[in-house]
Amino acid sequence: MKTEHHPSISTPNTENAATTAPNSTGVKVIIVGVGLAGITAAIECQRKGHSVIVLEKVSELQHDAGDGIMIAPNASRVIRQWGDELLADIVLNRCDSTHVDMMDHNDNLIARQELPGKGEGIVTNRGKLVCLLYEHAKNRMGIDIRLGSRVTDYWETDDGRQAGVTVDGRERISGDCVVCADGVHGMARKTYAWFGDGVNVAMMTLKRGKEVVWMTTHKDCYGARETWKGGGQAKIDDAMATINHWPGRHRIEAVIRHTKPSKLVNHPLIYRPPLRTWISAGGRTILIGDSAHPYYPVVAQGGSQGIEDGAVLAIALSLAGKDRVPLALQVFEKIRYPRATVIQLGSSTFQATVLRSDRGEEESKRDEFRFPNPDWIFSHDCQSYTYREFESVVEAIREGREYAPTNIPIDGLYIPSTWSFTMRSHFTPILAALPMLATSTPAPASRDEGPDFKTIFSPVLSSHALLYLPNDPEYFKLNERWSNLEDPGYVAAIQPATEEDVKNIVAAATEHNISFLATGSGHSVKPGYTSVKGALNIDLKLLKNIALDYDSDTLTVGAGVVNSQVYDVLYDAKRELPLSTDRCISTIGTMIGGGLGTLYSARGILADSLISANVVTATGDLVKASSTENPDLFWAIRGAGHNFGIVTSATFKIYNHTNGGNSVFGDFLIPNSGNASAFELLKSVDENLPPTVFWGILVGFNHTTKEAELHIRLMVHGDDEDAAPHLAKVKALNPTVTSWANTTWNTYGEETDIMCNTGWNSNMYSMGLKQTDVDTMVSTFNNWSKFSAENDWYNGLIMIERHSEKKVMSLPKNEQGVFPWRDTKIQMVFVNYLTDAKYAGTLDDFIQPARAQIQSVMGFENHHSYVNEAFGDEGPEVWYGAHNLPRLVAAKQKWDPKDQFGPGMPVPLTL
Repeated sequence: MKTEHHPSISTPNTENAATTAPNSTGVKVIIVGVGLAGITAAIECQRKGHSVIVLEKVSELQHDAGDGIMIAPNASRVIRQWGDELLADIVLNRCDSTHVDMMDHNDNLIARQELPGKGEGIVTNRGKLVCLLYEHAKNRMGIDIRLGSRVTDYWETDDGRQAGVTVDGRERISGDCVVCADGVHGMARKTYAWFGDGVNVAMMTLKRGKEVVWMTTHKDCYGARETWKGGGQAKIDDAMATINHWPGRHRIEAVIRHTKPSKLVNHPLIYRPPLRTWISAGGRTILIGDSAHPYYPVVAQGGSQGIEDGAVLAIALSLAGKDRVPLALQVFEKIRYPRATVIQLGSSTFQATVLRSDRGEEESKRDEFRFPNPDWIFSHDCQSYTYREFESVVEAIREGREYAPTNIPIDGLYIPSTWSFTMRSHFTPILAALPMLATSTPAPASRDEGPDFKTIFSPVLSSHALLYLPNDPEYFKLNERWSNLEDPGYVAAIQPATEEDVKNIVAAATEHNISFLATGSGHSVKPGYTSVKGALNIDLKLLKNIALDYDSDTLTVGAGVVNSQVYDVLYDAKRELPLSTDRCISTIGTMIGGGLGTLYSARGILADSLISANVVTATGDLVKASSTENPDLFWAIRGAGHNFGIVTSATFKIYNHTNGGNSVFGDFLIPNSGNASAFELLKSVDENLPPTVFWGILVGFNHTTKEAELHIRLMVHGDDEDAAPHLAKVKALNPTVTSWANTTWNTYGEETDIMCNTGWNSNMYSMGLKQTDVDTMVSTFNNWSKFSAENDWYNGLIMIERHSEKKVMSLPKNEQGVFPWRDTKIQMVFVNYLTDAKYAGTLDDFIQPARAQIQSVMGFENHHSYVNEAFGDEGPEVWYGAHNLPRLVAAKQKWDPKDQFGPGMPVPLTL
């Protein structure tokens, strides 16, 4: 990509009110994040007379952070209103852009994209631009910007009059609205890029040629774990590997090899599909910028659309006034959502276009490499549009009708035609599905069509709850689970926005005899789910509230929170919780089955840390369960919770970091010939394992080499000296590959496709074992390897974990929940992936006798199975313990007498 530049920069003939503001509007705006969207919102809100507080968790902004960025004319016209002094600063670090050239590796022109408003676009370094805008806002305008202020909770008052945040778990700051913003990227003066054969290469000179930034992307990197923090340090050889087969590699190879390793970063591109709404359930908190609509960096609109957000929001708040702040946010969303969403969808498709390796001759496909509809994107004046359209939007909201935006093409058409869509066929359904953007009247359903879900549920839902039916575009994606095996049969789905929504959904479903199943991250796979037919999926993902209370050392999470959120919040606060390892799994969903994780030996199971929970029961009541309120329910949900209601939020006791949050972790590949020695090592810790040490064995199969691969994993909560005697044991086995490093608690359980993606044909068989028998394990290893080699349709894992059981067994019985198998020493799980569901019976025929043999030799007299990972055919005595069943049955009769909950692992109504 070549960017040609214009030598001058001009100031538009607009008011230069950079340091002055009109009379105060009385509107107090709290902005979280000083990326381009956040800092624009702060500056524009202050210019409109609003009171502004900006909170940013980093303590220091990085001038050289990020890559190159283009601020397109549609956004630069906003910045140019902020005064000559700021523009002079930007001039020193920018070059103006007139067009972008896309080249192949032979320097042949593929396509030229003219930029409207020549000389008005700004190409620069993102980090430097953000710092310039920050200094302008804070030093010239006097805006209250607080660096090093980490927001740990968002909240809104019950009366709907205020919204606010909690900073660092202590300070509560309230305002009329909260604006959630982020965005940190980079800058460039001159850009060269080549697109070809699945590889993208870009090279940019910064600071007028004094520095060089380069980037390579490759389609084979797709599917890497996404992260807002980047992927960490990378190696030069890793970068070289991405261009090994690229014909133009000689053009950049020397640049890559002369890069300092400390400056090389692996940074996955982040994209999310459009959200259904940007506004909170309470109506006073809103997402803008990347928080609302992240873009691939291919259409020069990621930062530009964030700037449009900030400018439009300030105007909407000004025109609505202090008494109509929720209305202002609705107007903002109606104006910005269609435009941002159309461009966002275009960025995704355009990204796929330039990375596609099978597109044929570039000459015949030039239009595919041009930005979609540049005139309406780059020439748009978002501020004039907002002033002109504000009252029309307000009128549409009051009348409950659809607002027809004019800041996108009339037909919504994208170019080229290979990925075009029309407003009528694609965009209107998106608008119609948004409660805050459009209102539609459902057609009545006939008796033969089953329940009329809209008629039944719409009246009892809050404005931000979402109802999906099979004809909605998002319906099937919403209902996807980790595994396609043993799927429940859904006919509708609702995403509640509040706990009250869940209460009302259950009450209405019960009244109309509609079966339902509540889902968090959708990882559970049980044969019993096939009994769920014609059901409503109560998808809890919108209940993402998370609140840290330093004073009481507690953490409260909603049912939509997944472990990754908790890891990040607690680690920053120097606290911990015994989470299950996988970051993409529902926190509450694991707790209701017990919750086993890497801190098992130190902190016990997750359910042991539960203080209280809010539960929606079968009658549609929202009740609290704790040791003092509904203690029988509190006991039951800690190990069998899916049988008694829907846990909508949970409060946990949190702890100071074990060993300062630090540990050492190793992964060791053992030769197949040494598999018996690996099992001997495991047997050596059957009777005596320190609580600071974890041993694991992970077995996979390489279908290319037709051999199993056995890994030993060792984690020690300590330093290298503490780990030395344990490390010596595994090194004695002569591993062929060794990975050994210091790590921190918040990095456990990195997300992987096989555990976090949906749509697999997968299941699990779990056993809780008493001891290690080497002969049995060797036989299992050999038989499993043979089965894997003979069946290309099978990809599986054997996972074996050895934690110390002393901590969980030391908890007094009167403090324990249902979780029954505290004497378990070894957790063993077969995790199975099939290329086709038709092979499930063949797999079961192999696993069943293997499981029985292992249980008979290594297990307990009363078979143990961890309910969250059990296959589902073991029975309640194995899931919950025969000793617990009388008490569980009594609780079931009280709290769920019609057996509405727990189809996967049911507690019986009678003994």
